[in-house]
Amino acid sequence: MTFNPQTDIYDLTKLLSVIEHKDVDSLQKICKFVRNELGQGDFSDNIDSSLTQIVLILSGKKLAQDVKRFRLENVFSIEDKISFNSLTDESIRVINRFRAHYKTINRIYSSFDREGSNTSLYVLNTIGEIYHTSKRDLTGDALFRKIRECVRQEVYQSANRGSLTKETIDYCADIIVVDAFVKCKIFENPQGYQYVTA
Repeated sequence: MTFNPQTDIYDLTKLLSVIEHKDVDSLQKICKFVRNELGQGDFSDNIDSSLTQIVLILSGKKLAQDVKRFRLENVFSIEDKISFNSLTDESIRVINRFRAHYKTINRIYSSFDREGSNTSLYVLNTIGEIYHTSKRDLTGDALFRKIRECVRQEVYQSANRGSLTKETIDYCADIIVVDAFVKCKIFENPQGYQYVTA
């Protein structure tokens, strides 16, 4: 066995250059490997998340009332966007189910933004980054599914999730993802598409 220090030793810079363009799944596997080899050290998944803050507030709302009062303008624009991105029944079912909560999520974002906390900016940017990273390898329903799963994982791993159940996290995370879809923060828009108003 030969050992060449020039090629066989990876410093932090070289290691980062090798992994920086990996997909999210590969990065999670690498992270798990490093933790198993080196121990937890200063690594921590347990940090507060703005996404979780929104989920906590949503979980305290009477969301069934949204569905009864729901009226969304420019529905055909959403249908055009769904078709343009080759989304099928799997994603359409989720979008149709959760877009009824558009006004509630908008009110939550507005209340944070009035306080100057930029929570909506941070949350929508996070979801946008998940989309842009994942679209290198995925399209259509697989991409939509991946975004939903990544948003859920962010909340599962945050310190401020408290006693939220898996079902609550999944439901509220889907509301947030669909809202990002409607607001044009994820997926491509057909020509002339403008995000809908409620």
